[in-house]
Amino acid sequence: MTNRAIEIVAILFCFELAAFLIIVPWTELWESNLLFAYVPESRAFMLHPLIRGGVAALGCLNFLIGVSAARRFFRPRRA
Repeated sequence: MTNRAIEIVAILFCFELAAFLIIVPWTELWESNLLFAYVPESRAFMLHPLIRGGVAALGCLNFLIGVSAARRFFRPRRA
């Protein structure tokens, strides 16, 4: 039973992380990053659309991993 619960938590984590990585790079939260105060040189790099798109692509990849795990979880078990 605990293995099933751990699988459910892992699947939910994949979807939550995917949503975060897809949405956040395009919001104000990304632009007002505290890292920019300590390393101002990183601002131009991190605000470049290619970097934002790369982070969002990682979110899409994480979403596909979550879908794959969910399909495996709901597949009928053989006896």
